[in-house]
Amino acid sequence: MKVGIGIKPNTPVQDVLPYVDHADMILIMTVEPGFGGQSFMTNMLPKIELLRSSFPNLDIEVDGGVNLQNIQQCADVR
Repeated sequence: MKVGIGIKPNTPVQDVLPYVDHADMILIMTVEPGFGGQSFMTNMLPKIELLRSSFPNLDIEVDGGVNLQNIQQCADVR
């Protein structure tokens, strides 16, 4: 069994930090869930940066608004 935690755009990434050691994956929502056709929220990238710098081996995923124009931004977060 694997464990994943997802956070919505308005959830501070700090809220998930106490649980990272218990999770296999953290999902950063890059749009508000439940509303189709939204644009990718680039202001979610710092959440990914904080997780990546603190937990270099963590599986971090993003969901929402990812397309050919912004996918490289997601991949380049370090």
